[in-house]
Order: sequence, then C-alpha cells, then structure tokens
Amino acid sequence: KISLRAEDRTLDKNESPNVRFHALCDEYLEKYAKVRKTSWYNDKLKIKEFKKYFGNPPIESIKRAQVNDYALARKRHVQGGTVNKDIAILRRIFWYAVDNNWLEYNTAQRWQEFPENEPKEDYLEWGQYQALLDAVDRLLKTADPLAWRGLPHLEKFKYMIPLAYEAGGRRGEIIGL
Repeated sequence: KISLRAEDRTLDKNESPNVRFHALCDEYLEKYAKVRKTSWYNDKLKIKEFKKYFGNPPIESIKRAQVNDYALARKRHVQGGTVNKDIAILRRIFWYAVDNNWLEYNTAQRWQEFPENEPKEDYLEWGQYQALLDAVDRLLKTADPLAWRGLPHLEKFKYMIPLAYEAGGRRGEIIGL
C-alpha cells in the first residue's frame, strides 16, 4: 500500500483542499491560538510577518528551503532566540495543517535552531545605585515642572529605582504595583 501510494497508483488518495497560506494562518489564529494560548496576540503579530514574507500560495507549495530563507532573512535583523520563537510558531501553524489533513508533512519540522545568547547578569553595584539616586534627586531639584517629562515622571522614578534595586522587580511589575 505504501509503495502504491508512493507510485501514485492508489485509489485512496487524499485530495488536497487547496488551502492557501493566509487562510491557514487565519484559521490557526482563530481556532487554535486564541482558544489555547494566552500569548495569542504575539502569534497574531508573527502571522502578519509570515503573510508578508510568504505571500498567499497554496500551503503545499511552501518548501523547507523557503522556511530557511525566512529564518536567515529574519536573523539579519534580530537575535537567534527571536528567530527560533518565530519558527516555533510557524512550525505549529504547519502542524495544524497536518492535523487537519491539509498537508502530508510539516514543512518547518526538523529545523536547525540558532544558538541563543546567554542572559547577561549585570547588576548595579552599591556605588552605582547611590549615584543613580543622587542624579534623580538633582534632576528633581532642577526640573521644569511644565516640561514634557518633568517632575511627575522623575517623582515616580524616585520610588521605582529603590524597589527595582532591592526587590529585583521588572519595570512592568513595579508599575503594576
């Protein structure tokens, strides 16, 4: 049966529904990402880039070489880890097509990932922390209260900097507090 299918001499062929790439991406976003992922908005932004790069061909015409070309073109502008995340979303989109019997195999599978940069462990030393606080105090004394980023922003920094330094909080977490 496998050899008959390989030689294209079988009667149980799955006719391709001729799904286009844009339709696949839209259906993936609506029926998979929005339902199962809290980070679906990131997928939406990546899908916009995928649509711009790949166009709207039938999904079976997209080959592994095109996925590699996309990754290399994207690597010129962003770090390797970002490209790996992009390809992971693209891989999931193609798995969605495979699961729905629109494709026989995943075009983006077995992709060689780029090495990711190790996270930097930079911390302010105590003297640098004190210099930063002193600089904020000096700016508060000399800032024009009517300036665009004058007193209101600096007064917030006066409280955010110690919280960030002592608790290790991120900007979004501190603003949320």
